[in-house]
Amino acid sequence: WYSLPQQEAAELVLAKGIWERHLAPLLREPCPIDQQLYRLTPHPGISKRVAAALLNSTWLALQLELQGRVNFGEGVLWLATYEVQNLLLPDPRRLAAEETARLEHCFDTLSRRAISGSLEVELTRADRRQLDDTVFKMIGVSPTEATIIQETLLERIQARHVYAR
Repeated sequence: WYSLPQQEAAELVLAKGIWERHLAPLLREPCPIDQQLYRLTPHPGISKRVAAALLNSTWLALQLELQGRVNFGEGVLWLATYEVQNLLLPDPRRLAAEETARLEHCFDTLSRRAISGSLEVELTRADRRQLDDTVFKMIGVSPTEATIIQETLLERIQARHVYAR
């Protein structure tokens, strides 16, 4: 009397609930997902690595902090699909070939290592800085503004954690 349709496998995912780290993993193999992960599917012709680079940037992390909501009292940032759809990122279809190659290189470099334990430490890592600098340049953010974005991200996460206590 009912059916549960087979779930499509995902390669690029975004967590519905975020504690400290904003991650959009590009999985080595597609796998079915359910409830707490969103399956992200780039339009045809858009490299999954370019999409993953943009989705793992500090710029996106701050947007998630500003778009999401904390509504269960535990400090977890929850994202609804409409909030994810409202995120502002460069359109990879409008990037020059050298920009997409740079994003792919940044993502490849970043994906070769484990993520640092602390977001504060992670934001200082050379490969992370390279990714963020690339994205910030694409959207016209100055180095001073980039520092403010990073500081604001850390402040927003800390405020969620303090509020939860």
